[in-house]
Amino acid sequence: MKTIIIQGEKFEISEPYAEGHVCTAAEAKALNQVRAENIGNNLRKKVTQAKEAGTFDQEEMQKLVTQYGSEYVFEARVSTGGTRRVLDPVEREARRIARDIVKAHLERQGVKLKDVPKEALDEKIDELSARDEIIAEAKKAVKAQDKLKEQLASVGDL
Repeated sequence: MKTIIIQGEKFEISEPYAEGHVCTAAEAKALNQVRAENIGNNLRKKVTQAKEAGTFDQEEMQKLVTQYGSEYVFEARVSTGGTRRVLDPVEREARRIARDIVKAHLERQGVKLKDVPKEALDEKIDELSARDEIIAEAKKAVKAQDKLKEQLASVGDL
C-alpha cells in the first residue's frame, strides 16, 4: 500500500504492479508513452544545442536517439518521488515543508542537500510530507495563500 494525498487528505492505494507483472495492452501503451516522453526529455537539450550551434544533422541525431533508446531502462526508485509533478496544492506545500526540514537537519550536520543521494532524499521527503502535523501545516499555508490570492484579485489589475 502507498499513501497519497488528494486535496490535503491522506488515502491508501494499492500498488498492483510488481516485477514480472504481465502488462495488458493499455498498460503497455502507457509505459511506452512514458518511455517515449522520458527519452525526449532526456535528449531535448542535445537537440536544442545542435540546432543552436548550426550542427544539427537529422541522421546523426537519429543515431543518437536510437542508441539512447536501445540502452534506456526505467530507473528503479525506492519511492515515487523524483521528477513527478505534484498537482495537489496541499501535497506540494507539504513536500516543500518536508524538504525544508530535511535541508535544515542536514545543514546542522554539515551536509549539503546536493550530497545526499536523490533516492534517499525523495524517500525521506515522501515520509515526512505524509505526517499529520506537516499536512496540517501545509493546509494552513495553502488556506492563507488562497485568502491572499482572493484579496489581491479584488484589488483589480496588478
